[in-house]
Amino acid sequence: TGVQLTRNTSDGSTTTVLCESTHLTSFAVLVDVRGTLQGISEAERLALQVVSYIGCAISVICLLITIVYFLLEGKRLFNAVHYFVHLNLAISLCLGYLIFLIGIETATSSAGGCAFVAALLHYFFLS
Repeated sequence: TGVQLTRNTSDGSTTTVLCESTHLTSFAVLVDVRGTLQGISEAERLALQVVSYIGCAISVICLLITIVYFLLEGKRLFNAVHYFVHLNLAISLCLGYLIFLIGIETATSSAGGCAFVAALLHYFFLS
């Protein structure tokens, strides 16, 4: 299948699962529940942050261009079914990325703010 279990250990309070992949696609969801990236240097943390912000910013710019195009060409495309589907998808993704860019650092100061940003992200990315 391309993915194999390398190690599965448990010491009673924590469980560690390590998988290895032999293909270049990624199906993983990266989640750091406790807010501590263990085994990662400060340079790697900074690189991940920069790549995340640049990627999200490029996505927002491209989605804004897409939204403007659909709004300008709306009269010609209005009767097509895919027009509303694609316009709503672009708006939802754009808002999701903007909330991620703005809220990901500011929401860490309070549990309520973090939950609010997480709820908004779930709404816009899953709608």
